[in-house]
Amino acid sequence: LNPGVVGGLLRRGRQKGVTGRQEATSSDQLGKKVVVSVLGLGALTWMGGVAMGDGLPESDQVWFGTRGPLSFERAVAVGPTFFCVGSGLIATFFAMRHPTKIRHIALPDQLHDHAALPLALLLAFRFQNAYDRWWTSRHSSEDLASSISSLAACAGGGIAEVHLSTEAEVDFLQRRLLLLCELFACAAEEKIHGAGVHGHPANGCPQWTTLEETLQDWPEGAAGCLASPDRVVWCSTQMVWCIDRLEDLKAFGSGRAGHMHGMLGAMQQALDKCLVVCHQKSPAPFVVHLRTILLLFCATYPFTIITTVPPLLIVPAQSIVSFAFLGSEYCSQEMEHPFGDDKADIPVRQILMRARLSARAARQNLVARGARIPT
Repeated sequence: LNPGVVGGLLRRGRQKGVTGRQEATSSDQLGKKVVVSVLGLGALTWMGGVAMGDGLPESDQVWFGTRGPLSFERAVAVGPTFFCVGSGLIATFFAMRHPTKIRHIALPDQLHDHAALPLALLLAFRFQNAYDRWWTSRHSSEDLASSISSLAACAGGGIAEVHLSTEAEVDFLQRRLLLLCELFACAAEEKIHGAGVHGHPANGCPQWTTLEETLQDWPEGAAGCLASPDRVVWCSTQMVWCIDRLEDLKAFGSGRAGHMHGMLGAMQQALDKCLVVCHQKSPAPFVVHLRTILLLFCATYPFTIITTVPPLLIVPAQSIVSFAFLGSEYCSQEMEHPFGDDKADIPVRQILMRARLSARAARQNLVARGARIPT
């Protein structure tokens, strides 16, 4: 062998090795600079958005408010996301410590390519159903309040001429019927939320009074209402009796009484729709299957990109995928249960309080007209 040729080959080999290490080092430094630059830009954008949105209503803060992409009030599945990011850290560790052996633990990317489409379809179906479930519950809550307000308007409206001997009883029955509208709203809210659940402070209602506090205006009926196993049914039967009695006294015509019975049925129907959402969850096999595929997809994703993505970018790529997919499932879980104590839940008390205020105003109008209550 020619010593000069061998020496030249060794020098070129060392130069290539040095050049390769320099390129790898420069690539890692470039990746770090890009990540730091993006994070800094995001921080500056957030601070600028907060400064520009200061003093504006929440609905006008499209991008920088509590409902914008930079909000901290978001759905994050902490446990599953931590597990998936941990798998990304493991892949990063092996890629940096054993770069020549990572092909032995790499997964074929076709695996995730084939699983992505059915997973996306299942997730979209789940998300859309949960969204529709939330809005259906919101409409049912509003229908319940509207029916109570309509019934109160009919109960507190003008009446036909009645005999002087029955005038006091008619006034008393009207006021009782209006009080029962309030009691029905209290009992319905208690049935939807359950005893002891008051909702999120953002959805609170300072004017709200409990069923027991409202019954102080009707001491003689408090014992029967509180002892009833179903207070909604008790209020309904009492309202039916009052409407029928007012019809017998010729205060209400048959058409008006029939209309009020129909509104009472609409109240019960709207409440039943809310209770279906409260007690019936999505089918367990579907949810379990979706969450299993979703967790496996996100947890194994780093090992499909371990040979094509620089080690320092594995965790960011894994975090973005996990945040997108797992966050969508978490949003679906939140919307699937619209009645509760979360901020995004339906403000049932605020909705029903409007109906209670309508009934209360109708009672005050009766007092202003000089209603008499028999002793």
